[in-house]
Amino acid sequence: MVDQLNHLLDQFTEPEQKRLLDFLASPYFNKRLELVQLAKLMLARHSGKLKKEDLWASIFPDEVFEDVKLRLLKSDLLKLVEIFLTTEQAGELKDTRKLLQLKEKLRSKNLHKRYAAADRRLGKLNTKKGLGSEWAWLKYELQRESVRYKIGQRSTKRQDFISLHQQLENCYLIESLRMACQGLANQTIDPGQLEFESLRRALGAKDFSLKLEEDDVLAQYYYCYLMLSKPGNPVPFREFSAGLDRLKNWSKHEARDLVLLAVNSCIRRVNAGDPKAGNEALDLYQFGLDQHLLQDNGKLSRFTFNNIVALALKSENVERAGAFINTYSDQISPAYRQSTVALNLARLAYAKGLMNEAIDQLQSAKDQDVLTTLNIRVLQLRVYQQLAEQRLFDSSLDAFDIYLRRRKDSLDYHYKAYRKLVSYLRQFRRLNLHESEQLEHFKESIIREVGLPEKSWLLKLCDA
Repeated sequence: MVDQLNHLLDQFTEPEQKRLLDFLASPYFNKRLELVQLAKLMLARHSGKLKKEDLWASIFPDEVFEDVKLRLLKSDLLKLVEIFLTTEQAGELKDTRKLLQLKEKLRSKNLHKRYAAADRRLGKLNTKKGLGSEWAWLKYELQRESVRYKIGQRSTKRQDFISLHQQLENCYLIESLRMACQGLANQTIDPGQLEFESLRRALGAKDFSLKLEEDDVLAQYYYCYLMLSKPGNPVPFREFSAGLDRLKNWSKHEARDLVLLAVNSCIRRVNAGDPKAGNEALDLYQFGLDQHLLQDNGKLSRFTFNNIVALALKSENVERAGAFINTYSDQISPAYRQSTVALNLARLAYAKGLMNEAIDQLQSAKDQDVLTTLNIRVLQLRVYQQLAEQRLFDSSLDAFDIYLRRRKDSLDYHYKAYRKLVSYLRQFRRLNLHESEQLEHFKESIIREVGLPEKSWLLKLCDA
């Protein structure tokens, strides 16, 4: 519980911290002064991680330390912090939803003048410019509320119900495409044929092309769906890219998700040998960075950072990878910056053939999480193989195998994948590279294997 609270509070920006303390000081939400004191102590940057005895002494200076009571206090604070997160309102989408809820309350109380005033305030928000699936659903709810009000006033017209039903159908179609895109992108984790029969019927309807022309959100998801379901067709990517500028009016997280889905389709094409797809994916990443879609509170996830560098290097954009590292290193959270930058500088050095520099960077990288450790250990193996340091290679491979076995429960699907890699590397070490038939059989088994990391490297080892 303590770790969860600390981790949650660590994510708060300074403005969020101030709003949280105002929230806790409000007697409507909290009447316990000790919870306000605890929050102030835990949020204070200069305090670091205070010992629990120090926390207790600051809050209850005249009482004997009670571990259970302090843990309950932290548990209560965690619950209030989570309630605070649900009350946070920012941006036009959330402001619009608040006004929608107000209109519903005013209608139920028959306060017609206040209802009209809320309606005018809603009009000033200019909801028509909002785009995306979430905006589409919100517009449907707004339209539904308007119809409900008219029903109460006995002023509804036939067109009101027709328009409402059309908006509902559109929302369903957009959401169906959104979920289909997510499902297709997930196939690398959970392979298998996906059936979207009702969606296919909707896309085959006579009026679908007309809907596509009238609705930019529908079009954006449709072309993303085609990119993922028909990766060999270049037209969907061109159409999708043409609509990128409209994503500025989407909610941030939905726009980010759509950009990453498009990146996913490009990466599949990279893996299938399409030389242009790497640059297209990097351009999508750059759009996301420029529009601050990929950053949270100005910070860039180390996983996104790793993915961009890896993609640039895989696409043989070495200079672009180096420029990205130099430009965006400062945006990584300080807790992970050193290890992330060191790992990616090692990758860059490896790509340039500077093996000793790569070793130096790897030795300085701190393995703060399992995914970083996996990347570090695999790159170590690649460097030792390149340097023909077979004893170091074998000892590192043994250590890697032991690490995987010890972390089996926390690695999830990565465990099986990387155990396959270890197995193939052991097989490679036993191969007689002068026996062409044996080598060819080994290469064929690599190609057939599903869910095997570092396939391209293994194949290059066979051809070296």
